[in-house]
Amino acid sequence: MKKFAFLCVAVALLFAGCKKDPLDKLENNQVSLNGEIVELAAHLAVRPATDGDVGAHYVDFIPADNSFTIRFDIGTPLVGKTIDLANPTSVVGSNQFSYMYCGPDGDFIAQLEGNPLFGSLNGTEYDGKSCFASGTFTATHSTSDGFILEMSGEFLDGKTFALKGYVPENEVEYWNAN
Repeated sequence: MKKFAFLCVAVALLFAGCKKDPLDKLENNQVSLNGEIVELAAHLAVRPATDGDVGAHYVDFIPADNSFTIRFDIGTPLVGKTIDLANPTSVVGSNQFSYMYCGPDGDFIAQLEGNPLFGSLNGTEYDGKSCFASGTFTATHSTSDGFILEMSGEFLDGKTFALKGYVPENEVEYWNAN
């Protein structure tokens, strides 16, 4: 009986460890919206830090048919950090993070603002609450590797989301600090 119980636990652990990350299915500049994969064009503009301003990375992802836009405004101090999308205020400086997913008419489908926390999903506003039930966001930027963004999670309505973005350094637009 002990051998059978051990075998059941071993099989359960094996299957638990086999859960696939939704990002594994994506190539650069693709988004998966509830399992449907869409190719995206990416644009990144960087505003350098100045006295009194931390600087920011602005990145837009748009499909060829312009049916939606995914936009991120990321304060430079947050680049390189992982953000818990269900609780983005857990990151110091989370007021420097916003996410917007808009339809072709510019209406927000989903929105997440840092501090104070504000979320909206399909017209419902959530003051003090995220539009994500779970998920993570990470962005890195270096002159050798370019800009890399990964985000995956689940919205409050149960729909899933994953995005893998990349902008090579030679395509990054740098704004003049003056």
